[in-house]
Amino acid sequence: MQEAAERRAREEAEEALRKSNERFQLVALATNDALWDWDLASDAVWWNESFQALFGYQPQDVSPRLTFRIERIHPDDRTRVTAGMLAAIASGKTFWSDEYRFLRGDGSTAHVLDRGYVARTPDGKAIRMIGAMMDITRRKLMEEALRLSERAIEASVNPIIITGHPAAGAKIVYVNPAFERVTGYTRHEALGRNCSFLQGKDRSQPELEKIRLALREGKDCHTLLRNYRKDGALFWNDLYITPVRDQASGKVTHFVGVQHDVTQTRLYAEELEHQANHDALTGLANRSLLRDRLDQALVYAQRHARLVMLAFVDLDDFKLINDSLGHSAGDQLLQIIARRLQSCVRKGDTVARLGGDEFVLVLSDQGLEDSQHGMMERVIAAVSEPCEIERHELRVTCSIGISVYPHDASDAEALLRMADAAMYRAKDVGRNNFQFHTKELTARITDRLALDAGLRRALDRGELFLDYQPQYDLTSGRVIGMEALIRWAHPERGVLQPAPFIALAEDNGLIVPIGAWVVHTACMQNKALQDAGIAPIKVAVNLSVRQFRQKGLVKAIAAILADIGLDARYLELELTESMVMHSADEVIRTLWELEHMGVQLSVDDFGTGYSSLNYLKRFPVHRLKIDKSFVRDIGTDPDDTAIVQSIIALGHALKMKVMAEGVETAEQLAFLRASGCDEAQGYHLGRPLPFEAMVAMLKAPGGAQAQLNSKSESLRAGRAGTPAGSG
Repeated sequence: MQEAAERRAREEAEEALRKSNERFQLVALATNDALWDWDLASDAVWWNESFQALFGYQPQDVSPRLTFRIERIHPDDRTRVTAGMLAAIASGKTFWSDEYRFLRGDGSTAHVLDRGYVARTPDGKAIRMIGAMMDITRRKLMEEALRLSERAIEASVNPIIITGHPAAGAKIVYVNPAFERVTGYTRHEALGRNCSFLQGKDRSQPELEKIRLALREGKDCHTLLRNYRKDGALFWNDLYITPVRDQASGKVTHFVGVQHDVTQTRLYAEELEHQANHDALTGLANRSLLRDRLDQALVYAQRHARLVMLAFVDLDDFKLINDSLGHSAGDQLLQIIARRLQSCVRKGDTVARLGGDEFVLVLSDQGLEDSQHGMMERVIAAVSEPCEIERHELRVTCSIGISVYPHDASDAEALLRMADAAMYRAKDVGRNNFQFHTKELTARITDRLALDAGLRRALDRGELFLDYQPQYDLTSGRVIGMEALIRWAHPERGVLQPAPFIALAEDNGLIVPIGAWVVHTACMQNKALQDAGIAPIKVAVNLSVRQFRQKGLVKAIAAILADIGLDARYLELELTESMVMHSADEVIRTLWELEHMGVQLSVDDFGTGYSSLNYLKRFPVHRLKIDKSFVRDIGTDPDDTAIVQSIIALGHALKMKVMAEGVETAEQLAFLRASGCDEAQGYHLGRPLPFEAMVAMLKAPGGAQAQLNSKSESLRAGRAGTPAGSG
């Protein structure tokens, strides 16, 4: 019975072992993990079929040798892993576990989690090690990606915020170090709060509603916000918001916000925009912004039936201040005037600088004419207040032209043009006043445009010609010269005196080619007189400001004289008093170059400008011409009488000849001769004559000398002709 019991026990044990092996085989076949069995006595290693599928090995490539297993461990991990397994076996441990890199059949690397169980005999001797290898490559890559993401977020220069769902209050659950640096708030101060604390009290920003809508709908959002640092300083936040969804349910769980501090970029853009639309010197609106503001004002006025007043403001005699005190003083004055003009208008009105000393006011929603007058009177009073610049007390006045929408025009361009014309009218009537645009001014503008168009063709068509007025020596009675006076044979208006078109030529730049034509023609016709056998006399030509200041003037004069063959001493250039007193040092150089050439020089209209005797004595001027406004009232106005006598005395003291213009009466002539005036011209002595008539006069029977002697006798007797207008 005992043997039967032992046999039965042995059979049961063998059956249990068989079932256990069957279960192990089934597990080995069913599992996705790589199972291995290492027989420590023989160093044989068994692998299940999942090992081949998991790591890409063919059946013939799998070896039961222990070296096969060891060689599949990545070289960098091999020593550590094998040492750990042996240590577990030697130390009596039952379990061993490690993570390491394992080589696949194609040579690539997999990350594995390897766990082994050490089977021992009752006395503790290790006989087998059975284990399972799990491929954790995907998990490792995800962990690495997460680690890199976290590092990137932490290292980002842009603040990053993560908040919970809006339903839970959208509380902040994470901020990175850049958030702390940019906002000044620490991580602990931000966590658990709603992001709205970054807007401070500035909660009326329309962009905030855009953010709220994106949060409610779980959508991306990009917007620009005004945020405030912990110290209260404003910074512009270019904000990107994106939702984070649960992978399983797809529901939004969090929102990530990435901030970009674009304050410097914003300020730079605003500065560029300001520079593009504002005058650099005064900070006022420039021409571009003026036009935009004016267009807006007209649209509003049209919609609401309101008036818009446009005022064109031009400073009087600003150039004199600029030239005498320098551009720095002129710039300071313009800045002062700009501030005064701004102080005269309301907040919604516009003050613009067009350039130079020209300003424009756009006054919206204007009332009755009385209030318009009051506004302009305030502007004139404000501008004319004295101001101290570089230890000089300066006073400047202004002339203002006004146009009104819709009475005068309905578009911006026309309003500007009409206000400009009204401003010139204000200058014509005495300056330091304002003038409203009228229909008569519109007619003048039309006439001026037509005259401008005709003048541009006059030179090419040969419509310009010269008359000559004789000039006399008051001692000998001889004709010593003639002044060239330009005329325009207009095809529709007849012969025009210079007054209507010379000022126009100054404005449109035609004065330079016209002036060159006058010099060339006068020299050519004077040479023709000499070639006709008439005793040489000088011809006097007026130079304009632009003509005198153009580069190469001296060379151009020299070329004309050389081309015609006229001796330079028979050409006299007349310069106005105010012309030679501006930029005096530069003028002196030009005058001395002309003097060295032999050209005679005279100062025209003397007594009407602002001469400095210190400069005048340095000029190589041969002649002073007394302005006809002083000659007109000789004998009736004691002041003009004294001025004429002073000019004669001054000219002689400076060793210059003195000539009187506009002599119209015998009494004027007698006074000038008695006062020692050297020369004269005027209607009393001779009207301007066409060139042919001038030639005929000088070639009259008895010759030119007889004519001169006859005139001399008439002058000495004081009986030369009767008044016939101005000359």
